[in-house]
Amino acid sequence: MSAPGIDSLVAELHDIDGQLRRDAGLDAAPSPDEPLDALDAAASTIALVRLSLSEGHATPPETTTLMLRSLRGQHQLRQRISSWHMLRLTDLAKAVEHVSGAATVAAVRHNACVAATRELGYRTSSFAVAEDDGWVVTDLGEGDDTGRTVRSSWNSSPAEHVSVTEGSVIHVRDSAEATAPICTVLDADAYTVVPIIAGTDRIGLLHCARPPTGVIGFVEIEVLHAFGTAVAAAYSRSRRIEDNRRRRRSIIETARLLDELADAIPCSLTDLDNAPDGHGLDRRDTDDRAIPPRRRPPIAPSPVEDLLTAREREVYRLLVTGAANRDIAEYLVISVETVKSHVKQILRKVGAINRAELLSLHMQHR
Repeated sequence: MSAPGIDSLVAELHDIDGQLRRDAGLDAAPSPDEPLDALDAAASTIALVRLSLSEGHATPPETTTLMLRSLRGQHQLRQRISSWHMLRLTDLAKAVEHVSGAATVAAVRHNACVAATRELGYRTSSFAVAEDDGWVVTDLGEGDDTGRTVRSSWNSSPAEHVSVTEGSVIHVRDSAEATAPICTVLDADAYTVVPIIAGTDRIGLLHCARPPTGVIGFVEIEVLHAFGTAVAAAYSRSRRIEDNRRRRRSIIETARLLDELADAIPCSLTDLDNAPDGHGLDRRDTDDRAIPPRRRPPIAPSPVEDLLTAREREVYRLLVTGAANRDIAEYLVISVETVKSHVKQILRKVGAINRAELLSLHMQHR
């Protein structure tokens, strides 16, 4: 991927600019760093040449020809730049889509590197996660050796530190300004640092080397900045999703353990009366929660029961009183395993993850 014709038009415009300045006795203009610099220099040269011509004298034909060539070259260069801008915006949209589709933090990091090379056209790229005292490379672009581990402190990498501190895209032009380890990874002396920041959260850095045009202009800086913002948003979203998944798994596991503990606790007075060392309880000192299933008062029907079979309704009505599986089995004269099977079906049909949530749903429909 390249910017066809832009470099040659810039060179041609700079040559015409030099001829016009020499003919008018003006100092030569410096070589332009970007296409827009070439346009500004060409327009400035034509204005200076016109001022230098004596009033009342015809413009030399050679000068007129050169100025017409300059104006035509400026027009063509503007058209090429406009086309290139539209192409880069299309590339950016594809790169953002590639990253936005990632489902995990690891996938976001990987896809960011792949998109930088595949969609944005950089030869090499890497993703580094920010740490308190520096950063560490976790992912590399397509075809790179992912076995290499690269770390650097903020003190040893000033460009990277400025990038994440100021939230700006930094172009490192040569090895004198570069961080040596990342040069080895990218196989390049020059590279661009893209900050990956979400609010005050310094997530990391994206390193890109060997751009498609060979130069980093203001448009490319804006493209990379927008891409970095999209990567940060995708990273933050995936991290929140992963945190929620971990919390949900923890809740489910805790509920499972509580269910197991509940099944292990003797809930009938028969069990308590038979406790060793005379620690039985007087039935008169207990509340309804300690009454065996056979003696519990009937539970009012709930709309939830419409989803259940007749036997499941019986289990459900005992379940919401706090009865353990063993008590329900004793009351209904079925096995504990059968009770567990009914409980599992009830939870599935009602859409509850555990007994606590089932009781909450029951209370809501009372």
